[in-house]
Amino acid sequence: METKMARPKWGGFTTRDFVEMAGMVVVAGLWQWGWAQFIYGAQIIPAVKDLFGSFGFNVVSFLIILRIRKPGAATIVKLLSGVVELMLGSPIGLWVILADGIEGLGVDLAFWWFRGNINMGTVILGSLIAWALGWLPDGYRDAVPLTLPGLLGYYGPGFIGKIFTSVMVFWALIPIAKTGWGKLTASQATTPATGFVPD
Repeated sequence: METKMARPKWGGFTTRDFVEMAGMVVVAGLWQWGWAQFIYGAQIIPAVKDLFGSFGFNVVSFLIILRIRKPGAATIVKLLSGVVELMLGSPIGLWVILADGIEGLGVDLAFWWFRGNINMGTVILGSLIAWALGWLPDGYRDAVPLTLPGLLGYYGPGFIGKIFTSVMVFWALIPIAKTGWGKLTASQATTPATGFVPD
């Protein structure tokens, strides 16, 4: 008889978690800075950018939770990696810290909702939550006109792009998980490392 998994607790990080998260902050910051330079610096067709532009940012968020497996880890690492990006010279300035934090929060919420399992639904939901939370700051930053055509023209391609990007991110996680970086499915065992408790 299969035991129903409770949703993982937020936080409860161990010393090992903090050490790994510290390393991830640096690596994530460097990776995201490089990806941002490519996406914003290269003259890419806007329609193509909307389809895959967020891949480099999203995959980092899910790699964090794939490894640490505790809600809150992605938010913390992404916030601090945003500081690293800012120090290196982000094309969007201080907004990068808020944007990264929102991306991490979306992933953490989806991971919690899906009870520690990382599947296609987790990735899509996490990406869409982050996208929805970023509506106002993104629209303000880019001075989106408050008209129906303006809003649809700005947010429509982003919505489609998030779905497309989420599928690519999940496909990328499958081979990464096989290397031993983490598991897509939550363990049935209740251990301090996973933070799971029975219902």
